[in-house]
Amino acid sequence: MGKQNTNLFKFIAIWLMACCSVLLAEESSKEVLDSLQIQDSLTTVADTLQKDSSTETASSEEKTSKVGFIRWLAGLPLEYVVYPVFSGIVYPFSEPLKYAFDNGVIDKGIEIFTFGEEKNVMVYPTMNLKPGTSTMLGFTYRHSRLALDRDYLVVTSGLYANSDVDYVFRYNLKKMLDGNTFLAFVHSASFNRDGNFVLLGTNEAYFQADTMWRFEAKIGHPLPFPNTSLQYSTAARIRHLDLPDRADDIIDDEFHARLAERGVYQDYNYFPQKLTFSYTGAESPFVPTSGINFYATLEYAHVTDYKHIPEGFGWLTSEKNHDYMSLELVFQRFMYFGSMGKSYQFTRSEARARRREYSSLFGGDILKIWDPNKITSWILDRRVLAMQIRYIRSWEMEEGGMPLTNYSKLNDQFPLRGYGDMWTSSSMLGVSWEYRWPVDYYVDGIAFTEYAVFADERGDWKIPDNFRNSWGFGVRVRTPDMYFFRLQLGFHGLHGIHFVMTISPEFQ
Repeated sequence: MGKQNTNLFKFIAIWLMACCSVLLAEESSKEVLDSLQIQDSLTTVADTLQKDSSTETASSEEKTSKVGFIRWLAGLPLEYVVYPVFSGIVYPFSEPLKYAFDNGVIDKGIEIFTFGEEKNVMVYPTMNLKPGTSTMLGFTYRHSRLALDRDYLVVTSGLYANSDVDYVFRYNLKKMLDGNTFLAFVHSASFNRDGNFVLLGTNEAYFQADTMWRFEAKIGHPLPFPNTSLQYSTAARIRHLDLPDRADDIIDDEFHARLAERGVYQDYNYFPQKLTFSYTGAESPFVPTSGINFYATLEYAHVTDYKHIPEGFGWLTSEKNHDYMSLELVFQRFMYFGSMGKSYQFTRSEARARRREYSSLFGGDILKIWDPNKITSWILDRRVLAMQIRYIRSWEMEEGGMPLTNYSKLNDQFPLRGYGDMWTSSSMLGVSWEYRWPVDYYVDGIAFTEYAVFADERGDWKIPDNFRNSWGFGVRVRTPDMYFFRLQLGFHGLHGIHFVMTISPEFQ
């Protein structure tokens, strides 16, 4: 099946390139022939000029008809095969977007949810529509200049289909003390009866009720080098893990040796201490078009003994040192394509014009993008190619002692957007590419592909066994200095679709 899918994609790619080559070749050939005919007409005698001119007109009409026929022929599979399939996949996006573009929903929505004389308060609903208990309704409250000129408060909360709740309070203070220091305080809580853990180095997931409280403080200060800073954070996290609601979701004796020291179904507290070095060379926090960002985070977490072993689970133990260390490296590169005199950000009038173009495409006029006079601007003008490389490595103080729920996961926030919480590993490396273009004043379109490799539970990198790829497309809604949310569809091969709807600006 995999080989057939690969051959299918190769055929489609070759066919598309061939169509483009034919169209460009026809246009080039037409220009050369027109030039030769003009030179020939200058050397002919006056009594044959009219005849040659009529022949040239007929030849030009014939070539124009030929080019039109080739375009029509090349567009048949696109219009009657590729586009209907694509329309079916993107229908959940295309119709709401078309309505939003036609009626200015985003502009009006931002005005409706913005308050205050200085427009510094925003209150708006959030939602996550997924099958099962992941469906969520909530709200977000943002307030800049709450008490000081440089402070910022964000409150988010969510109510899930199974009555679970979560909330986050985040208060930031910028340019404090000496005018350069950054301070932040975070409190959050989540109550998730359908939480899960994944066996290390596998995609075997099992339910366990998961309740966590977090209290965190951060302080950051610029370094004496351009665009660099150092940040320290300390936190206390209280975690209560319990059995799932259904008895048939409880693990059996098969996994005792692999879970005895992993904190499964038990309670523990941990106190992570993080030190982060950052270089932010991108020129905009949420609409970066060029530059480089680099982040390096070293974490040490003290973990208390596991306690409150459920009845009948005497094989769960707490004899080892459960402390751990982790290292995370993130490299981001943003490259701009198009006329440098043009800003990536649309003006209001440009946004209205682009809405009309996208509305016609969603209506079925897909062949418009194959016009050779427009295809360059469609593909390369006002576009951004963004790349991210991310590496995560964890070390246990004693083998088999680190809490299983504290390992990083390969999921849509790694990012590996074609998957949910699928793999847990002590070592993970991922590369992600995003092709971005402005769709509206507040909206970017995104097409992405990403690759990840992870080590198994013995710490060995195995390719291709532990190699994964996903791809997809979607939109992100933002302003130059504020991020709202992103909607994306992720695919892994032809085996499934993963819908991402989140306020997290992962891979900004």
